[in-house]
Amino acid sequence: MIESLIVIRSGATDYEMQGRIRGAVDIPLCPTGVAEASHA
Repeated sequence: MIESLIVIRSGATDYEMQGRIRGAVDIPLCPTGVAEASHA
């Protein structure tokens, strides 16, 4: 039985920070996104 669930938001991409693309497209993380993922 699962006792807890941890949800982590995906890191930022250059396109997301520019407001260009969001969704199911596989875009590499920008340096900010890599830092966010490392911090999580």
